[in-house]
Amino acid sequence: MVVNARNPVKFNIGFSEDILSRVYTLLPVRELISHYFTSDIMLTALLLIGVILGVLIILFTTISNILVIYAVLTYPPLKKSQNLLLISLALADISCAVLVMPVNVYWNLVGDWPFNSAFCKFHLSSDSTLCTASVLNLVAIALDRYWAIFDPIKYTYRRTTKFIVLMALFAWILAIIIVVLPAIGFQFWFKWPADICDFPVGFILYLTTGQFIAPLIIMSIIYFMIYLAIKKKMRTRKNKCVNMVFVHSSNDGKSSGSQETAIESTMEEISLEVSENTRQQTINNDVSIKYPQFIKEKQKISIARERKAVKVLGIVVGVFVVCWLPFFVLDNIYYFWPQLEEQVPYIITNIIYWLGYVNSTCNPIIYTIFNRDFRKAFKKILRIKR
Repeated sequence: MVVNARNPVKFNIGFSEDILSRVYTLLPVRELISHYFTSDIMLTALLLIGVILGVLIILFTTISNILVIYAVLTYPPLKKSQNLLLISLALADISCAVLVMPVNVYWNLVGDWPFNSAFCKFHLSSDSTLCTASVLNLVAIALDRYWAIFDPIKYTYRRTTKFIVLMALFAWILAIIIVVLPAIGFQFWFKWPADICDFPVGFILYLTTGQFIAPLIIMSIIYFMIYLAIKKKMRTRKNKCVNMVFVHSSNDGKSSGSQETAIESTMEEISLEVSENTRQQTINNDVSIKYPQFIKEKQKISIARERKAVKVLGIVVGVFVVCWLPFFVLDNIYYFWPQLEEQVPYIITNIIYWLGYVNSTCNPIIYTIFNRDFRKAFKKILRIKR
């Protein structure tokens, strides 16, 4: 992700009168505002708002993702192998918040890239790698859910800690392959810009494909298939009868010293013939079958949970698109039509660039707010009483 790249306005480091006047001229409604505020007041307000928002995003992203990691490691109901993917996602988002965002806050503050070209290359590569790792961890989570729904029996045995760790490592390695290696190779075919901090020409289009378009297509296909599977389950269960069979074994037909085993079965278009006088049938004098009435309630609860899961899947893809689509669209518009960059207010450009980072802020909210165990864990960690 590139913030403040190809900025047509050249600033000097420091809060000089020249900075104030130049930033003020970027305001699309400067004529109207000039009737009420001076340029100094407006720029000071914008700088303060930008810094405060940037710091708040950094703090919230860091703290919320640390809470996710701590909850998974310490709260027993969350100690599941699949939640290691949430830890990997949280680590990518924390790294982005700690290593990348503060530099960009300062970069936005001063305008021009304030460091040398070597650190520029390192910063851009780290920025894009961490953002790509975050996106690819979202893809890994989608794959985990897909396998758990479409092949639950086999995947239960394959879903080990080692397997999940390998999935997370693959996401990180693939992020490095997508960003760092091509970035190194591009410098042999393309020249890095000398006057601004940005990737070589042509690399932005490549990043758009590897960092956004391909993951979006994969996640959309996976979540659409999950959605269809859940909808199919909901329709099928309306025609199914779930029976709880209690098998009693006893000596001489007596109930004393009996042993009870619960067997849950889902059978399509099959019904039990229950005696009119009793709710029990005796088979061979030592087996009895009961039909609990609460099964229908359990079915309703299960269907409600699956409907909720469908909504969560929609939110996951929706937030991803809202956060990343404007950034990549704008970046490629500037790539193909660079003259348009001077016509778009700098403030709007910067807001759109920061939307991508907001996805790292939203990830812990999306994957935890709809999970009852995470809510309980956060209440316990923060010592919040009901």
